[in-house]
Amino acid sequence: MYRAGEIFLEKVSNFRGYGGKFAFTVHNVLPHDTERRDVWVWFFKSIMKVCDFIHTHNSSAIHEMQKEYEVPEAKCHVFPHGNYVGSYPMRQSTEEAREHLLIPEQNTVFGFVGQLRAYKGLEKLISSFDKIQSQYEAIDLLIAGKAVYPTPAGYWERMAIFKKINHCSRRFCSG
Repeated sequence: MYRAGEIFLEKVSNFRGYGGKFAFTVHNVLPHDTERRDVWVWFFKSIMKVCDFIHTHNSSAIHEMQKEYEVPEAKCHVFPHGNYVGSYPMRQSTEEAREHLLIPEQNTVFGFVGQLRAYKGLEKLISSFDKIQSQYEAIDLLIAGKAVYPTPAGYWERMAIFKKINHCSRRFCSG
């Protein structure tokens, strides 16, 4: 892996030597399910030194990177993550979706949509929701996504306990 990274960095340097600008988009401080953490840390540190711009989707990502790497803040630029509103046809109205999910019209819905990975803090989300639910009656939590493996031992068993609770204010949709 080190050799592949060195070759890539050499090509970036050549590209920049011809006047090119190189931007590095950071979605995560480290890639998902990193096996060789040492290699990825070395690679990300090296990229951040040679790139012209570091693109993140929010300012908190810059702070997270600074915990792990020496990030030149002048290179960092935040461009919010886009969405797909209007890109796909709605298959059902909001009212139909609420009816299908048994969510009352007046309720506020908190949603988690995306891959269900252990590091994303779903247990904390659920326990935090449970704490505020006692203060606000008309709220729901909707978790929708695909469970991704590998996960720590016992993780999905603990999540299954939350799923069994599944009273009217909490829903799991897996895909």
